Amino acid sequence: MATVFTAEFIQKRIDAIQGQIVATEEAMTKLAAGTIKSYSLNTSQTTQSVTKKDIYKLAEFISFLVTQLEMWNTLLNGGGTIIARHA
Repeated sequence: MATVFTAEFIQKRIDAIQGQIVATEEAMTKLAAGTIKSYSLNTSQTTQSVTKKDIYKLAEFISFLVTQLEMWNTLLNGGGTIIARHA
């Protein structure tokens, strides 16, 4: 049985990922400005304290999120490959 993603499900994933990107960029901006020493990053899935030394990890996380966002957008717009497994 193949897994089927509805447009509604895909749009919810896109919205969640966009929110994570915004939250992560906000943390990076505030840390880079140097006005704060740590920032509580709430991505709606997790909350963690990050510091200026975490900026590169946050940038990598944003790259990962952008890749995920591109995948979901491709699926939403009718592209991509669907892999089905038999139950």
